Amino acid sequence: MGKKSSHRPKKPEKLDVRPFKSDFTDTQRFIQDCEIKMEYFRKSLRKDWDKVSLVISLLQGAAKK
Repeated sequence: MGKKSSHRPKKPEKLDVRPFKSDFTDTQRFIQDCEIKMEYFRKSLRKDWDKVSLVISLLQGAAKK
């Protein structure tokens, strides 16, 4: 049998997600994209603040205010 991979993605500096500009029709896409990326990086994003800071950087316009 093969060994389990010990590959752990390192903590990202940013998420590769299209920014959110407060368009309510784009809310579901933004949330799903963020959840998918955070699930991928779950081993390196253990603290809630790490996740929050990544999402804040993706907010633009009225959403950032």
